[in-house]
Amino acid sequence: MEKKIYTPREAWEMLGIGRTRFYQLLKGGKIRYFKNGNRYLIPESAIANFIIEQMAKGREQID
Repeated sequence: MEKKIYTPREAWEMLGIGRTRFYQLLKGGKIRYFKNGNRYLIPESAIANFIIEQMAKGREQID
């Protein structure tokens, strides 16, 4: 079974960004998450959506 939910560390490593920047994006609503007790959990779809949005921004800046 493929993993569909990630811890913050797994997510920021996948995105290639640091811890502080990741939590800024989380708190700023740029990456969706949910909490299970005190743990932040990030769905795979939230990571994919963030990447798609960033790619679209990059494309807009070029045009």
